[in-house]
Amino acid sequence: MKKKLFFNSVFIILFIRGIVFGQNSIDVSSSVLKLHDALVSMDTIILHQVLDDQMTYGHSNGWIESKAELILNNFTRKMIYQSITEDSISIQITGTTAIARFNAVIKGNVGEKSFHLKLHICQTWILRDDSWKLLARQAVKLELPG
Repeated sequence: MKKKLFFNSVFIILFIRGIVFGQNSIDVSSSVLKLHDALVSMDTIILHQVLDDQMTYGHSNGWIESKAELILNNFTRKMIYQSITEDSISIQITGTTAIARFNAVIKGNVGEKSFHLKLHICQTWILRDDSWKLLARQAVKLELPG
């Protein structure tokens, strides 16, 4: 009887942990998409919500922006994101830290110069005050097909 109770208890704990882990993965994926939507729509309110104050945003050309710089450059239209299309977001979570990896095709403008890039992106998210915040992002340029 005690063995059965023990195994049932372990099963319930693992089941609940699986549900929580699955929900956290969904929440991180939603945060990734929310960030991209905010960049395209130039929604500085959402950007303030999803970016950690210590965030660094690394571009594939080596340019790195802080939270304040990214929001300012988005608001002043120095950097315009016309579209961000993600492919196969992979999430790994350890405690209150999550890593999101994916490929994306991004179209936009920096000043007067337009760009159309395929990137591999790695983002580090942290859980603060019950919401996921982007702490770091780095991109590497991939070849666009044909």
